[in-house]
Amino acid sequence: MSIQSRLIEYGGGKNTFEGMLVWDDAVTEPRPGVLVAHTIRGRTGFEEGKARDLAELGYVGFALDVYGQSEIGSDDANTRANMDALKSDRSDLQERLNLALHGWDDPLATPDKVVALGEELSELGADWQIHGYGKTMHAFTNPSANDMERGTVYDAAADRRSWIAMKNFLAEQFK
Repeated sequence: MSIQSRLIEYGGGKNTFEGMLVWDDAVTEPRPGVLVAHTIRGRTGFEEGKARDLAELGYVGFALDVYGQSEIGSDDANTRANMDALKSDRSDLQERLNLALHGWDDPLATPDKVVALGEELSELGADWQIHGYGKTMHAFTNPSANDMERGTVYDAAADRRSWIAMKNFLAEQFK
């Protein structure tokens, strides 16, 4: 196995985006691609690592860019502005993101907002799943998340469970 990666520029709407494509070049037949969405700060090594993990499972991982090529956040004000702009344009957000594994005690996306998302997806006719993990906060899959005050806390059990749920979902989708 030889995992390869490269940056890919792509267009969409008003922006040029840049994502990291990761694949196993030992696999010669076509295989599914899986998108990895980033945190509020933009695409980082963490998301690229998840894309690599997916490539090791036999998929092509793509750590996408939600904000646009030059918009990786460097401070809280910048990152909040980027996310708020997307949240205010639901159709643009829906074009860029469309599936969720969720920490139920996430103070940034409270249970009522999660239910509202489910209702919105149902109204759109989407085939969707939301997995909620109890006693779990925001950023629960990121080992560097450790800010209880902001509600971003890593949870090893929820991280493991969500990885299994994601693998099961992908296996179902790509039989």
